[in-house]
Amino acid sequence: MTLPSVSDVEHALLPYRQIRRHVVDTLVTMVSVSTAINNPFMVLSRLFCRVKSADSILEKAKRKNIPLRDVSALPDLMTDVLGARVIVETLAELNAIDQAVTRHFDLVGRCEIRHELRAPGIEYQLRVRENGARTIFELQLRTALQHYWSMRSFHFLHKQPPEATSVYREPLAALEEALRHADIVAEDIPARTIREPLPSQVIQAIEALQTRVHLLVVTGDEQVVAHETERVADDDETSHARIVGRKLALYAQYPGAAIVECSCLNVTSYALNEPHVRFPLNDLDRLLP
Repeated sequence: MTLPSVSDVEHALLPYRQIRRHVVDTLVTMVSVSTAINNPFMVLSRLFCRVKSADSILEKAKRKNIPLRDVSALPDLMTDVLGARVIVETLAELNAIDQAVTRHFDLVGRCEIRHELRAPGIEYQLRVRENGARTIFELQLRTALQHYWSMRSFHFLHKQPPEATSVYREPLAALEEALRHADIVAEDIPARTIREPLPSQVIQAIEALQTRVHLLVVTGDEQVVAHETERVADDDETSHARIVGRKLALYAQYPGAAIVECSCLNVTSYALNEPHVRFPLNDLDRLLP
């Protein structure tokens, strides 16, 4: 099967970059105004939204035999090109965000995952209401304990054949059940109910989350070797062209590496979402600008 080039795929991601800003803005608003969220900054500090990079799209098409011969077919063939994740503290917070999701986005699909040795929580396929009907994005909603299970099991389950995970099936299932029970028990522990106004520096950090993207170069052994940020005043064609140009330059500079493009508060927020990716400790001053 002949696949498009990395350059062709990156240039085709404009619709996803156009709606990413709206998705991030909407999720920030949902978390900030919800009276059910006890500590909105805790949730926002872990908010994560990424555009799947061209190398990942092509790898998935090859691995799953997806007939991606023309990049114009991408919205019809993959629903996770744009993906977002919200990690809350409690089941009550999860239920509150779950109810808010369909008030702000058009629901295409919703799946609540339990006891399947898959990342627990709720997964959605959604559309931005004022955008064209074709562009679908995915949202993952988890509690912190559900996210812990997902990250603890990542290397055993992600892109692995069933036979490779059989030896870990029993302990992973036991851990999943224990954490599910812990989430339920935690509901009986009262949380602090006084919500203090967000300090000005926190508001500035949230504004930065909405107006920039991080580009992280991740090698095949899952190590970050470079990190840059790009300002996105508005996800128009100009910023799209600038991001694509920079990513293509990074692909050329780091052959075989993945270029992760994500919206989050900072690199620490990225690491909270992707703890299997390593940052060389002797190079942190360069990687954490």
